[in-house]
Amino acid sequence: MLDLARLYRTLKYLKFSQLCYQGIFRVEAKLGWKVPSICAQLTDAECAWPEDLSLLYPCSENACLSFETFEFHFVGLDHRFGSEINWQTAGLGKLWDYNLHYFEWLWGLDPEEAKCVTLDWIERHPFASNAVGWEPYPNSIRIMNWLGYWGTVGRKVLTESSDYKIKLFRSIGLQCDWLTKRLEKHLLGNHYLENGAALWIAGTFFDHPAAEKWKRIGHEILEQQLPEQILADGMHFERSPMYHNRLVYLLEWFTVIEPLTRGLKLMEYLKQAKVAAGKLQHPDGRIALLNDSAFGIYPESTGVIQAAGAFSLPDAGYYGARSAEGDYIICDAGRIGPDYIPGHAHCDVGSFELSIAEERFITDTGVHNYENDSIRHATRSTAAHNTFFPESMEQAEIWSAFRVGDRPNVKVTDWNELQSGGFLLELGHDGFARSSDSHFTYSRRIRYSGDRSVEVEDAFSSAQKRTWEGRLHFAPNVQFLGREDGQITLSHHGQIVVIILENASNYTVAQSNYYPRFNTKEKRLCLQYMAAEFTGIVRLKINWA
Repeated sequence: MLDLARLYRTLKYLKFSQLCYQGIFRVEAKLGWKVPSICAQLTDAECAWPEDLSLLYPCSENACLSFETFEFHFVGLDHRFGSEINWQTAGLGKLWDYNLHYFEWLWGLDPEEAKCVTLDWIERHPFASNAVGWEPYPNSIRIMNWLGYWGTVGRKVLTESSDYKIKLFRSIGLQCDWLTKRLEKHLLGNHYLENGAALWIAGTFFDHPAAEKWKRIGHEILEQQLPEQILADGMHFERSPMYHNRLVYLLEWFTVIEPLTRGLKLMEYLKQAKVAAGKLQHPDGRIALLNDSAFGIYPESTGVIQAAGAFSLPDAGYYGARSAEGDYIICDAGRIGPDYIPGHAHCDVGSFELSIAEERFITDTGVHNYENDSIRHATRSTAAHNTFFPESMEQAEIWSAFRVGDRPNVKVTDWNELQSGGFLLELGHDGFARSSDSHFTYSRRIRYSGDRSVEVEDAFSSAQKRTWEGRLHFAPNVQFLGREDGQITLSHHGQIVVIILENASNYTVAQSNYYPRFNTKEKRLCLQYMAAEFTGIVRLKINWA
Protein backbone atom coordinates (compact mmCIF):
# COMPACT_ATOMS: atom_id res chain seq x y z
CA MET A 1 0.00 0.00 0.00
CA LEU A 2 1.26 3.48 -0.84
CA ASP A 3 2.70 5.30 2.17
CA LEU A 4 1.37 8.82 1.58
CA ALA A 5 3.34 10.35 4.44
CA ARG A 6 6.60 8.92 3.11
CA LEU A 7 5.69 10.05 -0.40
CA TYR A 8 5.17 13.59 0.92
CA ARG A 9 8.54 13.50 2.71
CA THR A 10 10.08 12.52 -0.64
CA LEU A 11 8.27 14.97 -2.92
CA LYS A 12 8.72 18.02 -0.69
CA TYR A 13 12.40 18.20 -1.63
CA LEU A 14 11.78 18.28 -5.40
CA LYS A 15 11.89 21.44 -7.45
CA PHE A 16 8.52 22.78 -8.56
CA SER A 17 9.60 22.36 -12.18
CA GLN A 18 10.30 18.65 -11.58
CA LEU A 19 6.79 18.13 -10.23
CA CYS A 20 5.28 19.91 -13.22
CA TYR A 21 7.27 17.89 -15.76
CA GLN A 22 6.52 14.64 -13.90
CA GLY A 23 2.84 15.37 -14.47
CA ILE A 24 3.34 16.41 -18.10
CA PHE A 25 5.38 13.31 -18.92
CA ARG A 26 2.84 10.98 -17.35
CA VAL A 27 -0.04 12.54 -19.30
CA GLU A 28 1.88 12.42 -22.58
CA ALA A 29 2.85 8.81 -21.96
CA LYS A 30 -0.82 7.91 -21.45
CA LEU A 31 -1.74 9.65 -24.68
CA GLY A 32 1.09 7.93 -26.53
CA TRP A 33 4.32 9.37 -27.80
CA LYS A 34 4.46 10.19 -31.50
CA VAL A 35 7.36 10.31 -33.93
CA PRO A 36 8.39 13.95 -34.45
CA SER A 37 6.38 15.18 -37.45
CA ILE A 38 9.29 17.12 -38.90
CA CYS A 39 12.77 15.64 -38.54
CA ALA A 40 16.10 17.03 -39.60
CA GLN A 41 17.04 15.91 -43.09
CA LEU A 42 20.80 15.42 -42.95
CA THR A 43 21.27 13.60 -46.25
CA ASP A 44 23.57 16.35 -47.53
CA ALA A 45 25.34 16.95 -44.20
CA GLU A 46 29.04 16.50 -43.59
CA CYS A 47 31.14 16.04 -40.48
CA ALA A 48 32.51 19.39 -39.30
CA TRP A 49 35.08 17.89 -36.93
CA PRO A 50 38.76 17.99 -37.97
CA GLU A 51 39.97 14.69 -39.39
CA ASP A 52 42.72 14.32 -36.78
CA LEU A 53 40.32 14.63 -33.82
CA SER A 54 41.08 12.07 -31.08
CA LEU A 55 38.57 11.30 -28.33
CA LEU A 56 38.92 9.36 -25.08
CA TYR A 57 37.48 5.83 -25.44
CA PRO A 58 34.81 4.50 -23.06
CA CYS A 59 35.60 1.85 -20.45
CA SER A 60 36.59 -1.39 -22.16
CA GLU A 61 34.98 -3.67 -19.53
CA ASN A 62 31.54 -3.19 -21.15
CA ALA A 63 32.19 -4.85 -24.48
CA CYS A 64 31.13 -7.05 -27.35
CA LEU A 65 32.91 -10.34 -26.64
CA SER A 66 32.05 -11.97 -29.97
CA PHE A 67 30.71 -10.27 -33.06
CA GLU A 68 29.94 -13.62 -34.72
CA THR A 69 27.57 -14.74 -31.96
CA PHE A 70 26.67 -11.28 -30.63
CA GLU A 71 27.94 -12.04 -27.14
CA PHE A 72 28.16 -9.05 -24.79
CA HIS A 73 29.46 -8.29 -21.32
CA PHE A 74 27.69 -5.45 -19.51
CA VAL A 75 27.50 -4.61 -15.78
CA GLY A 76 29.06 -7.92 -14.79
CA LEU A 77 26.77 -10.16 -16.86
CA ASP A 78 27.45 -12.03 -20.13
CA HIS A 79 24.78 -12.80 -22.70
CA ARG A 80 24.96 -14.44 -26.14
CA PHE A 81 22.15 -13.56 -28.56
CA GLY A 82 23.19 -15.92 -31.34
CA SER A 83 22.32 -15.08 -34.92
CA GLU A 84 20.76 -11.67 -34.24
CA ILE A 85 20.45 -9.13 -31.42
CA ASN A 86 17.12 -8.80 -29.63
CA TRP A 87 17.02 -5.02 -29.29
CA GLN A 88 13.94 -5.13 -27.05
CA THR A 89 15.44 -6.93 -24.07
CA ALA A 90 17.93 -9.59 -23.06
CA GLY A 91 15.97 -10.37 -19.90
CA LEU A 92 18.86 -9.33 -17.64
CA GLY A 93 17.38 -6.15 -16.23
CA LYS A 94 16.92 -2.64 -17.52
CA LEU A 95 20.49 -1.51 -16.78
CA TRP A 96 21.87 -4.28 -19.03
CA ASP A 97 19.45 -3.29 -21.80
CA TYR A 98 20.47 0.34 -21.35
CA ASN A 99 24.12 -0.59 -21.85
CA LEU A 100 23.28 -2.45 -25.04
CA HIS A 101 21.68 0.72 -26.42
CA TYR A 102 24.47 3.00 -25.20
CA PHE A 103 26.68 1.50 -27.94
CA GLU A 104 29.85 2.11 -25.93
CA TRP A 105 30.87 -1.34 -27.13
CA LEU A 106 30.95 0.02 -30.70
CA TRP A 107 34.47 1.30 -30.06
CA GLY A 108 35.78 -2.27 -29.88
CA LEU A 109 34.56 -3.16 -33.39
CA ASP A 110 36.13 -2.49 -36.75
CA PRO A 111 34.20 -0.07 -39.02
CA GLU A 112 32.59 -2.78 -41.17
CA GLU A 113 31.27 -4.53 -38.05
CA ALA A 114 30.12 -1.17 -36.68
CA LYS A 115 28.22 -0.49 -39.92
CA CYS A 116 26.48 -3.84 -39.61
CA VAL A 117 25.22 -3.40 -36.04
CA THR A 118 24.20 0.26 -36.34
CA LEU A 119 22.27 -0.47 -39.52
CA ASP A 120 20.62 -3.43 -37.80
CA TRP A 121 19.55 -1.15 -34.94
CA ILE A 122 18.19 1.46 -37.37
CA GLU A 123 16.15 -1.13 -39.28
CA ARG A 124 15.02 -3.38 -36.45
CA HIS A 125 14.56 -0.95 -33.56
CA PRO A 126 12.37 1.80 -35.06
CA PHE A 127 10.80 4.50 -32.97
CA ALA A 128 8.25 3.23 -30.46
CA SER A 129 6.98 4.79 -27.24
CA ASN A 130 7.78 1.65 -25.21
CA ALA A 131 11.19 0.92 -26.79
CA VAL A 132 14.03 1.06 -24.27
CA GLY A 133 16.49 2.35 -26.87
CA TRP A 134 14.37 5.45 -27.42
CA GLU A 135 14.27 6.48 -23.78
CA PRO A 136 16.08 9.82 -23.48
CA TYR A 137 19.01 8.62 -21.36
CA PRO A 138 20.24 5.73 -23.58
CA ASN A 139 19.28 7.83 -26.60
CA SER A 140 21.64 10.60 -25.41
CA ILE A 141 24.58 8.29 -24.79
CA ARG A 142 24.06 6.43 -28.08
CA ILE A 143 24.06 9.72 -30.04
CA MET A 144 27.43 10.61 -28.51
CA ASN A 145 28.96 7.19 -29.16
CA TRP A 146 27.75 6.98 -32.76
CA LEU A 147 29.03 10.47 -33.54
CA GLY A 148 32.26 9.93 -31.62
CA TYR A 149 33.02 6.65 -33.39
CA TRP A 150 32.11 7.74 -36.93
CA GLY A 151 33.77 11.12 -36.52
CA THR A 152 37.11 9.54 -35.56
CA VAL A 153 38.04 5.85 -35.97
CA GLY A 154 35.32 5.12 -38.55
CA ARG A 155 35.59 8.37 -40.47
CA LYS A 156 37.36 7.03 -43.56
CA VAL A 157 34.91 4.15 -44.02
CA LEU A 158 31.97 6.49 -43.45
CA THR A 159 33.05 8.87 -46.24
CA GLU A 160 33.37 5.91 -48.60
CA SER A 161 29.89 4.53 -47.76
CA SER A 162 27.44 7.11 -49.07
CA ASP A 163 24.31 4.94 -48.80
CA TYR A 164 25.12 3.97 -45.22
CA LYS A 165 25.98 7.57 -44.30
CA ILE A 166 22.57 8.76 -45.50
CA LYS A 167 20.79 6.14 -43.35
CA LEU A 168 23.01 6.84 -40.34
CA PHE A 169 22.60 10.61 -40.48
CA ARG A 170 18.84 10.33 -41.03
CA SER A 171 18.56 8.16 -37.92
CA ILE A 172 20.74 10.48 -35.83
CA GLY A 173 18.62 13.42 -36.99
CA LEU A 174 15.48 11.64 -35.77
CA GLN A 175 17.15 10.73 -32.48
CA CYS A 176 18.27 14.31 -31.86
CA ASP A 177 14.91 15.82 -32.77
CA TRP A 178 13.16 13.30 -30.53
CA LEU A 179 15.54 14.09 -27.67
CA THR A 180 14.70 17.80 -27.85
CA LYS A 181 11.09 16.82 -27.11
CA ARG A 182 11.98 14.41 -24.26
CA LEU A 183 14.56 16.29 -22.22
CA GLU A 184 14.63 14.79 -18.73
CA LYS A 185 13.54 17.91 -16.89
CA HIS A 186 11.47 15.74 -14.56
CA LEU A 187 14.68 14.15 -13.23
CA LEU A 188 17.45 16.73 -13.82
CA GLY A 189 20.88 15.75 -12.45
CA ASN A 190 23.23 13.62 -14.51
CA HIS A 191 20.42 12.53 -16.88
CA TYR A 192 19.65 16.11 -17.93
CA LEU A 193 23.37 16.82 -18.30
CA GLU A 194 23.72 13.85 -20.68
CA ASN A 195 20.78 15.20 -22.73
CA GLY A 196 22.53 18.53 -23.10
CA ALA A 197 25.89 16.95 -23.87
CA ALA A 198 24.40 14.81 -26.65
CA LEU A 199 22.69 17.74 -28.34
CA TRP A 200 25.74 20.00 -28.03
CA ILE A 201 28.04 17.33 -29.48
CA ALA A 202 25.59 16.66 -32.33
CA GLY A 203 25.47 20.39 -33.01
CA THR A 204 29.25 20.55 -33.33
CA PHE A 205 29.44 17.40 -35.47
CA PHE A 206 27.24 18.36 -38.42
CA ASP A 207 27.98 21.07 -40.91
CA HIS A 208 24.28 21.64 -41.47
CA PRO A 209 21.68 24.31 -40.49
CA ALA A 210 19.56 21.76 -38.59
CA ALA A 211 22.43 21.18 -36.16
CA GLU A 212 22.40 24.81 -35.02
CA LYS A 213 19.20 24.20 -33.04
CA TRP A 214 20.67 21.16 -31.27
CA LYS A 215 23.83 23.02 -30.37
CA ARG A 216 21.85 25.98 -29.05
CA ILE A 217 19.64 23.78 -26.83
CA GLY A 218 22.63 21.75 -25.66
CA HIS A 219 24.63 24.89 -24.93
CA GLU A 220 21.77 26.33 -22.86
CA ILE A 221 21.56 23.14 -20.80
CA LEU A 222 25.33 22.95 -20.26
CA GLU A 223 25.56 26.65 -19.44
CA GLN A 224 22.90 26.17 -16.76
CA GLN A 225 23.83 22.73 -15.43
CA LEU A 226 27.65 22.71 -15.34
CA PRO A 227 27.89 25.49 -12.71
CA GLU A 228 25.18 23.75 -10.66
CA GLN A 229 26.43 20.17 -10.99
CA ILE A 230 30.14 20.92 -10.51
CA LEU A 231 30.65 22.00 -6.92
CA ALA A 232 33.18 24.67 -5.98
CA ASP A 233 35.67 21.94 -5.00
CA GLY A 234 35.36 20.29 -8.44
CA MET A 235 33.23 17.30 -7.39
CA HIS A 236 30.03 16.30 -9.18
CA PHE A 237 27.10 17.26 -6.98
CA GLU A 238 25.58 13.76 -6.81
CA ARG A 239 28.72 12.77 -4.85
CA SER A 240 29.34 9.45 -6.58
CA PRO A 241 32.98 8.88 -7.63
CA MET A 242 31.68 6.71 -10.49
CA TYR A 243 29.44 9.41 -11.93
CA HIS A 244 32.14 11.99 -11.24
CA ASN A 245 34.40 10.02 -13.58
CA ARG A 246 31.65 10.18 -16.18
CA LEU A 247 31.67 13.97 -15.77
CA VAL A 248 35.45 14.02 -16.31
CA TYR A 249 34.97 11.87 -19.44
CA LEU A 250 32.41 14.29 -20.88
CA LEU A 251 34.59 17.30 -20.12
CA GLU A 252 37.52 15.57 -21.85
CA TRP A 253 35.35 15.25 -24.97
CA PHE A 254 34.08 18.82 -24.76
CA THR A 255 37.55 20.32 -24.45
CA VAL A 256 38.86 18.32 -27.43
CA ILE A 257 35.88 19.12 -29.66
CA GLU A 258 35.55 22.83 -28.86
CA PRO A 259 37.70 23.95 -25.89
CA LEU A 260 36.89 27.67 -26.02
CA THR A 261 33.10 27.50 -26.16
CA ARG A 262 31.63 30.83 -25.10
CA GLY A 263 30.23 30.88 -21.56
CA LEU A 264 31.10 27.31 -20.55
CA LYS A 265 34.61 27.55 -18.96
CA LEU A 266 35.27 23.96 -20.07
CA MET A 267 39.03 23.92 -19.45
CA GLU A 268 38.56 25.33 -15.95
CA TYR A 269 35.88 22.77 -15.11
CA LEU A 270 38.04 19.92 -16.44
CA LYS A 271 41.04 21.00 -14.36
CA GLN A 272 38.94 21.20 -11.18
CA ALA A 273 37.18 17.89 -11.87
CA LYS A 274 40.44 16.01 -12.49
CA VAL A 275 41.93 17.29 -9.22
CA ALA A 276 38.79 16.10 -7.41
CA ALA A 277 38.98 12.73 -9.22
CA GLY A 278 42.53 12.27 -7.96
CA LYS A 279 41.37 12.71 -4.37
CA LEU A 280 38.73 10.00 -4.91
CA GLN A 281 41.27 7.48 -6.23
CA HIS A 282 42.85 4.73 -4.11
CA PRO A 283 46.52 3.80 -4.60
CA ASP A 284 45.38 0.83 -6.73
CA GLY A 285 44.19 3.33 -9.35
CA ARG A 286 40.49 2.67 -8.82
CA ILE A 287 37.76 4.86 -7.35
CA ALA A 288 36.47 4.93 -3.80
CA LEU A 289 33.15 3.05 -3.78
CA LEU A 290 31.13 5.80 -2.12
CA ASN A 291 27.38 6.07 -2.78
CA ASP A 292 26.40 4.38 -6.07
CA SER A 293 29.86 3.49 -7.37
CA ALA A 294 31.28 0.38 -9.02
CA PHE A 295 34.45 -0.54 -10.87
CA GLY A 296 34.59 -0.90 -14.63
CA ILE A 297 31.81 1.46 -15.69
CA TYR A 298 33.64 4.64 -16.65
CA PRO A 299 37.35 5.24 -17.29
CA GLU A 300 39.29 5.33 -14.03
CA SER A 301 42.77 6.59 -13.15
CA THR A 302 41.84 9.88 -14.84
CA GLY A 303 42.54 12.09 -11.84
CA VAL A 304 45.46 14.28 -10.84
CA ILE A 305 47.12 12.59 -7.86
CA GLN A 306 48.37 14.99 -5.22
CA ALA A 307 51.47 14.64 -3.09
CA ALA A 308 51.31 12.91 0.29
CA GLY A 309 49.26 14.70 2.92
CA ALA A 310 45.71 15.53 3.92
CA PHE A 311 43.10 16.68 1.42
CA SER A 312 39.49 17.79 1.41
CA LEU A 313 36.54 18.27 -0.89
CA PRO A 314 34.52 20.37 1.59
CA ASP A 315 31.56 21.10 -0.69
CA ALA A 316 31.09 17.40 -1.44
CA GLY A 317 31.90 16.45 2.16
CA TYR A 318 34.87 14.17 1.46
CA TYR A 319 37.99 14.37 3.60
CA GLY A 320 41.09 12.20 3.67
CA ALA A 321 44.82 11.75 3.21
CA ARG A 322 47.41 9.68 1.42
CA SER A 323 50.96 8.78 2.43
CA ALA A 324 54.18 8.21 0.53
CA GLU A 325 54.03 4.55 1.67
CA GLY A 326 50.78 3.91 -0.21
CA ASP A 327 48.32 4.38 2.66
CA TYR A 328 45.09 6.17 1.83
CA ILE A 329 41.92 7.07 3.71
CA ILE A 330 38.77 8.86 2.57
CA CYS A 331 35.85 9.80 4.85
CA ASP A 332 32.29 10.81 4.00
CA ALA A 333 31.17 13.77 6.10
CA GLY A 334 28.75 15.51 3.75
CA ARG A 335 25.14 15.57 2.68
CA ILE A 336 23.96 12.38 1.02
CA GLY A 337 23.39 14.25 -2.24
CA PRO A 338 21.46 17.14 -3.80
CA ASP A 339 18.04 17.42 -2.18
CA TYR A 340 16.08 17.22 -5.42
CA ILE A 341 17.92 14.21 -6.89
CA PRO A 342 19.33 11.89 -4.18
CA GLY A 343 18.70 8.69 -6.17
CA HIS A 344 22.34 7.53 -6.03
CA ALA A 345 22.77 8.26 -2.31
CA HIS A 346 23.55 5.73 0.43
CA CYS A 347 23.30 5.89 4.23
CA ASP A 348 27.05 6.40 4.59
CA VAL A 349 27.54 9.59 6.61
CA GLY A 350 30.68 9.14 8.73
CA SER A 351 31.80 6.07 6.78
CA PHE A 352 35.33 5.71 5.47
CA GLU A 353 37.55 3.55 3.28
CA LEU A 354 41.18 2.69 4.06
CA SER A 355 44.03 1.33 1.93
CA ILE A 356 47.27 0.09 3.49
CA ALA A 357 50.47 -0.21 1.46
CA GLU A 358 48.53 0.31 -1.82
CA GLU A 359 45.99 -2.42 -1.04
CA ARG A 360 42.39 -1.91 0.10
CA PHE A 361 41.79 -2.83 3.74
CA ILE A 362 38.47 -1.27 4.85
CA THR A 363 35.91 -1.13 2.05
CA ASP A 364 32.54 0.33 1.24
CA THR A 365 29.91 -2.13 0.01
CA GLY A 366 29.58 -0.83 -3.56
CA VAL A 367 26.48 -1.40 -5.68
CA HIS A 368 24.95 -4.62 -7.05
CA ASN A 369 22.15 -3.38 -9.29
CA TYR A 370 19.53 -0.67 -9.77
CA GLU A 371 16.53 -2.96 -9.37
CA ASN A 372 14.02 -2.34 -6.59
CA ASP A 373 14.96 -5.46 -4.64
CA SER A 374 16.34 -6.54 -1.27
CA ILE A 375 19.98 -6.38 -2.43
CA ARG A 376 19.55 -2.80 -3.63
CA HIS A 377 18.02 -1.84 -0.29
CA ALA A 378 20.77 -3.63 1.67
CA THR A 379 23.64 -1.99 -0.21
CA ARG A 380 22.20 1.48 0.51
CA SER A 381 21.59 0.77 4.22
CA THR A 382 23.52 2.19 7.16
CA ALA A 383 24.74 -1.27 8.22
CA ALA A 384 26.35 -1.80 4.80
CA HIS A 385 28.79 1.01 5.55
CA ASN A 386 31.52 1.62 8.11
CA THR A 387 29.20 3.46 10.47
CA PHE A 388 27.82 3.52 14.03
CA PHE A 389 24.06 3.58 14.58
CA PRO A 390 21.14 2.63 16.87
CA GLU A 391 20.08 -0.96 16.24
CA SER A 392 17.80 -1.37 13.18
CA MET A 393 17.76 2.35 12.40
CA GLU A 394 18.77 4.15 9.23
CA GLN A 395 20.44 7.51 8.70
CA ALA A 396 18.06 8.37 5.86
CA GLU A 397 14.62 7.18 4.76
CA ILE A 398 15.84 5.39 1.65
CA TRP A 399 13.18 3.44 -0.22
CA SER A 400 12.43 1.97 -3.65
CA ALA A 401 15.41 1.86 -6.02
CA PHE A 402 16.18 5.59 -6.11
CA ARG A 403 13.91 7.33 -3.60
CA VAL A 404 14.77 9.14 -0.36
CA GLY A 405 12.32 10.64 2.14
CA ASP A 406 13.74 12.23 5.27
CA ARG A 407 17.51 12.63 5.19
CA PRO A 408 20.10 13.76 7.75
CA ASN A 409 21.49 17.22 8.25
CA VAL A 410 25.25 16.85 8.47
CA LYS A 411 27.71 19.25 10.07
CA VAL A 412 31.52 19.14 10.11
CA THR A 413 32.52 20.66 13.46
CA ASP A 414 36.29 20.35 13.01
CA TRP A 415 38.76 19.74 10.20
CA ASN A 416 42.43 20.04 11.00
CA GLU A 417 45.27 19.04 8.67
CA LEU A 418 48.22 17.80 10.75
CA GLN A 419 51.87 18.54 10.05
CA SER A 420 52.49 14.78 10.06
CA GLY A 421 50.38 14.47 6.90
CA GLY A 422 47.36 13.23 8.83
CA PHE A 423 44.15 14.95 9.90
CA LEU A 424 41.48 15.31 12.57
CA LEU A 425 37.85 15.25 11.40
CA GLU A 426 34.78 15.71 13.60
CA LEU A 427 31.19 15.54 12.35
CA GLY A 428 27.66 15.05 13.54
CA HIS A 429 24.25 14.40 12.02
CA ASP A 430 20.61 14.18 13.08
CA GLY A 431 19.58 11.22 10.93
CA PHE A 432 18.29 9.19 13.89
CA ALA A 433 16.22 12.03 15.39
CA ARG A 434 13.08 11.25 13.32
CA SER A 435 12.44 8.21 15.56
CA SER A 436 9.61 8.34 18.12
CA ASP A 437 12.46 8.38 20.62
CA SER A 438 13.71 11.61 19.10
CA HIS A 439 16.25 12.52 21.78
CA PHE A 440 19.26 11.19 19.88
CA THR A 441 22.60 12.91 19.56
CA TYR A 442 25.51 11.46 17.64
CA SER A 443 28.97 12.56 16.55
CA ARG A 444 32.04 10.86 15.11
CA ARG A 445 35.70 11.82 15.40
CA ILE A 446 38.26 10.33 12.99
CA ARG A 447 41.97 10.90 13.43
CA TYR A 448 44.53 9.65 10.94
CA SER A 449 48.03 10.05 12.34
CA GLY A 450 49.77 10.14 8.98
CA ASP A 451 51.90 7.28 10.30
CA ARG A 452 50.09 3.94 10.21
CA SER A 453 47.20 4.45 12.63
CA VAL A 454 43.56 5.53 12.54
CA GLU A 455 41.40 6.32 15.57
CA VAL A 456 37.61 6.46 15.44
CA GLU A 457 35.52 7.79 18.33
CA ASP A 458 31.72 7.63 18.36
CA ALA A 459 29.83 9.69 20.97
CA PHE A 460 26.12 8.99 21.39
CA SER A 461 23.14 9.56 23.66
CA SER A 462 19.44 8.70 23.67
CA ALA A 463 16.49 9.17 25.98
CA GLN A 464 16.13 5.41 26.39
CA LYS A 465 18.67 2.66 26.75
CA ARG A 466 19.39 1.30 23.30
CA THR A 467 21.83 -1.02 21.60
CA TRP A 468 24.17 0.90 19.30
CA GLU A 469 26.04 -1.00 16.62
CA GLY A 470 29.22 -0.36 14.67
CA ARG A 471 30.49 -1.94 11.46
CA LEU A 472 33.89 -2.28 9.82
CA HIS A 473 33.81 -4.07 6.44
CA PHE A 474 37.17 -5.42 5.31
CA ALA A 475 38.51 -6.19 1.85
CA PRO A 476 37.98 -9.83 0.75
CA ASN A 477 41.67 -10.73 1.11
CA VAL A 478 41.84 -9.71 4.80
CA GLN A 479 42.24 -12.72 7.12
CA PHE A 480 41.22 -13.08 10.77
CA LEU A 481 44.02 -14.28 13.05
CA GLY A 482 42.52 -13.97 16.53
CA ARG A 483 40.84 -11.90 19.24
CA GLU A 484 41.57 -11.25 22.90
CA ASP A 485 40.34 -8.64 25.43
CA GLY A 486 38.98 -6.15 22.94
CA GLN A 487 41.80 -6.67 20.44
CA ILE A 488 41.36 -8.16 16.97
CA THR A 489 44.37 -9.25 14.92
CA LEU A 490 44.13 -9.45 11.15
CA SER A 491 46.44 -10.26 8.26
CA HIS A 492 46.45 -7.98 5.23
CA HIS A 493 48.65 -9.21 2.36
CA GLY A 494 50.99 -10.69 4.94
CA GLN A 495 51.00 -7.52 7.07
CA ILE A 496 49.69 -7.61 10.64
CA VAL A 497 46.93 -5.13 11.49
CA VAL A 498 45.61 -4.77 15.06
CA ILE A 499 42.26 -3.21 15.97
CA ILE A 500 41.68 -2.21 19.61
CA LEU A 501 38.12 -1.60 20.87
CA GLU A 502 37.25 0.46 23.96
CA ASN A 503 33.85 0.55 25.73
CA ALA A 504 32.17 -1.94 23.41
CA SER A 505 29.87 -4.32 25.31
CA ASN A 506 30.32 -7.06 22.73
CA TYR A 507 31.92 -7.65 19.37
CA THR A 508 32.22 -10.38 16.76
CA VAL A 509 33.88 -10.99 13.42
CA ALA A 510 31.27 -12.14 10.89
CA GLN A 511 30.88 -11.96 7.12
CA SER A 512 29.23 -9.41 4.85
CA ASN A 513 28.66 -9.03 1.12
CA TYR A 514 30.84 -6.88 -1.14
CA TYR A 515 29.76 -5.63 -4.56
CA PRO A 516 32.76 -3.90 -6.18
CA ARG A 517 31.19 -4.37 -9.63
CA PHE A 518 27.60 -4.54 -10.74
CA ASN A 519 26.10 -8.03 -10.33
CA THR A 520 29.28 -9.36 -8.67
CA LYS A 521 29.17 -10.58 -5.08
CA GLU A 522 32.19 -11.37 -2.91
CA LYS A 523 32.39 -12.41 0.72
CA ARG A 524 34.48 -10.45 3.19
CA LEU A 525 35.03 -10.20 6.94
CA CYS A 526 33.02 -7.68 8.96
CA LEU A 527 33.70 -6.49 12.50
CA GLN A 528 30.42 -5.92 14.36
CA TYR A 529 30.61 -4.20 17.75
CA MET A 530 27.89 -3.09 20.15
CA ALA A 531 27.24 -0.73 23.06
CA ALA A 532 24.03 -0.98 25.12
CA GLU A 533 23.78 2.32 27.00
CA PHE A 534 21.83 5.58 27.35
CA THR A 535 24.93 7.56 26.54
CA GLY A 536 28.58 6.79 25.95
CA ILE A 537 31.70 6.87 23.81
CA VAL A 538 33.05 3.91 21.84
CA ARG A 539 36.57 4.05 20.46
CA LEU A 540 38.48 1.88 18.07
CA LYS A 541 42.09 2.20 16.98
CA ILE A 542 43.59 0.61 13.87
CA ASN A 543 47.37 0.08 13.90
CA TRP A 544 49.65 -1.41 11.27
CA ALA A 545 53.41 -1.76 11.11
